[in-house]
Amino acid sequence: MADIAQTLAADVLEASGLSCLYAEPGAGSVRITIGGIAARKKPGTRLWLRSQKQAERVLAELMASHREARKNARGGLFVAAEPEMVEKMLRVCAGRLGYAISPDEHLDVTLSSLQKRIGKAIDALQSTGQMKKLNREYAALRKGTLLGDIKGTSGTSLPSYSEWLVDRLKKQLPAYTNLANFTIL
Repeated sequence: MADIAQTLAADVLEASGLSCLYAEPGAGSVRITIGGIAARKKPGTRLWLRSQKQAERVLAELMASHREARKNARGGLFVAAEPEMVEKMLRVCAGRLGYAISPDEHLDVTLSSLQKRIGKAIDALQSTGQMKKLNREYAALRKGTLLGDIKGTSGTSLPSYSEWLVDRLKKQLPAYTNLANFTIL
């Protein structure tokens, strides 16, 4: 169930609009793009903002205020500077706009806290027998008795158990996945 809690937590953060400015060092410059939760797996520097719109505004501010920045044809910017300097530039631009910017460490704490809350909610569902009910529902789907009830299926395929369970739990755990409860980001 830990994998399911981890997947749910990442889905919740992704759905919240949380975005990062992803800085990837290259030959003599740093490429900056906007990413989501999936960017956590890439090497490089990530600075997190509450929304994609904030991230876009920070990039626009950087472009307007630093002649070292130029647009990339595939989206984002290239900045001819050392990675540490680019990170400082991004922080300054975000500060000018009044945006809080968080490093990966803060996101990790938020994600861990969210995973724990979801894990407790899953434990509660198990102790009350709700998970057995969900398991029976999926078993019925596998037998084909409820296949027409799944959104997005054409009647021929069924998502994997973990994908299906994550989707079902999203609907059952709204109180545990409310980002308003998290103050780090």
